[in-house]
Amino acid sequence: MVASTHDDKSAEFSPDGTRIVFVSLRTGSQEIWTAGADGTNVRRITTLNGPGVGSPRWSPDGQFVAIDGNIDGPRDIYIVRADGGEIRRVTASDSIDIRPSWSQDGQWIYFWSIRSRKGALWKIPVGGGDAIQVTEEGGNRSYETADGSLYYHKDVAGKGEVWRLAAGATTPEQVLPSVDQKMWTTFERGICFVQDIYQKTQRLSFYDFATETITPFAELPEGWHIEGSPGLSVSADGQQIVLTVMVERGGDVMLVEDFH
Repeated sequence: MVASTHDDKSAEFSPDGTRIVFVSLRTGSQEIWTAGADGTNVRRITTLNGPGVGSPRWSPDGQFVAIDGNIDGPRDIYIVRADGGEIRRVTASDSIDIRPSWSQDGQWIYFWSIRSRKGALWKIPVGGGDAIQVTEEGGNRSYETADGSLYYHKDVAGKGEVWRLAAGATTPEQVLPSVDQKMWTTFERGICFVQDIYQKTQRLSFYDFATETITPFAELPEGWHIEGSPGLSVSADGQQIVLTVMVERGGDVMLVEDFH
């Protein structure tokens, strides 16, 4: 477990399952951090001291992390090395570009944007360039899978759903109804998500890509509230799950000396 007296959220496993990346306020401003999967070797990889950043996502080779942030104005997509260093801007438009994700070959970054009249998914080359619209509407969180399918979340009639756009297809199809945008993720064999999001007892469930069946496998303890965007991540082999959970709320009292 990675813990501090300030918010730690939006954790994601590295592709090899040995590390996690997450957002933390432990230094007083939002920064991107990494740690071992066991919570050791915590390391800060951004030093922005002010601008808000979030939605960290590992590149397929584990060498880089894509993030969103209002570093140079409206919220855009950026890339930073997983061991820290210079932050490189990828998108630069007057709109809001958020929630990045990587293509399986590491050549493209998907993101949600309001460049069109309705918020939709777009993609842009990692090196920058012209962005291409991917969906007509929706897509506030996305994951590309090994077969080239793009799984994404969108709101339909006030409720969240997970949809799939198969490789080469132009018409998406619904996969899961009633899923919160921060309570699901894909991994090698399927989708892990929180079922019964509108019920008192919520269950972690598994959607199998091969059989298209849903299997509940664990209940969340009463009083747990999944935080962050995303709020859960599964290691590629499906053996570990990391959750961002609010277990208590509190505050720190700080003394400022020589204040004028």
